[in-house]
Amino acid sequence: MIYFIFFDDDVELDSNYFDEIERIFATDLFHEIGAVGGRIIRPLGGQSKPVRFWLEQKIFFLLRSIFGLVDNGSGRFRWSGMATHPHAILQSRYIECLSGCCMAFRREVFEKASFDEKLVRYGLMEDSDISKQVLDAGYKIYYHASATLAHNESPKNRLNYRQWAEMTVVNYDYLFRKSWSKDKWRWAAYYWALLGLIVVNLTKREALRGTLNGIRNLKGR
Repeated sequence: MIYFIFFDDDVELDSNYFDEIERIFATDLFHEIGAVGGRIIRPLGGQSKPVRFWLEQKIFFLLRSIFGLVDNGSGRFRWSGMATHPHAILQSRYIECLSGCCMAFRREVFEKASFDEKLVRYGLMEDSDISKQVLDAGYKIYYHASATLAHNESPKNRLNYRQWAEMTVVNYDYLFRKSWSKDKWRWAAYYWALLGLIVVNLTKREALRGTLNGIRNLKGR
């Protein structure tokens, strides 16, 4: 049996990661599971942070929560089409959304699904898109909490604030229209999330410019 496994270049796998992933596929006798994701552990920084930093983080988290932009959650899609990921959940379960830094697939999944090359820049939200395709193809997605890995995210982004914010808006809009727009009742959640992307970037001039540029690029769609 052949699997395709995708990682980010900044992860450290637990020694039994591959064995745990393979075990899930091997015990799925009817091939109902098309993809498996592991549990991401984010290492704690060694440096202490000032009180102002933690306060800003709390406010930022609150704003993102209000607009449904926090990615931690049950592993299901929100009404807006935004993904949530079960980073903090210790129990294995079926989910809807893979995390891009650790995705494993049965080979045959790619007879019905493929990575969308229309996503701009380096393809932000490609994990959401491929997850939706896997589900639409009739497969299940499994979150395996015993397959752990550390995600050592760099403090330096590959893009500046403006580029990142613009990519977020454009890719989110594209994927919403592609996968969710037929459900008319979802549009209110879509516009709420779009408003949230503006609000959370009000204090960052370049990020706000990128968000507004992204929204301007949506005209005519």
